[in-house]
Amino acid sequence: MEFGFQVLSSSCPWLQESIIDVTINIPSKIHNSLIGPKGKLVRSVMDECGGVRIQFPPSGSKKDEIKLHGPKEDVKKAETMLLELAEEQVCMSVSLSLII
Repeated sequence: MEFGFQVLSSSCPWLQESIIDVTINIPSKIHNSLIGPKGKLVRSVMDECGGVRIQFPPSGSKKDEIKLHGPKEDVKKAETMLLELAEEQVCMSVSLSLII
């Protein structure tokens, strides 16, 4: 699969230009909730966004950086989805703190 992509991208320079890498910062304490049980949530985001690659830092690293790689429009969509999901998680934790 990787090899096929390299051949295609080398024969189509415009394709290489549309592939981007983006790093977003989301607090590490909510990474697990964004990944979901057995990676289900993050996989659904990747699938919905055209197979964008989403890479979280190693568990326990305390790093906030999440790396996204793929076609520009799909990466932007995945970025928006992850930031919205993160905001929901933060709001939920604040709500739960107020209830307790």
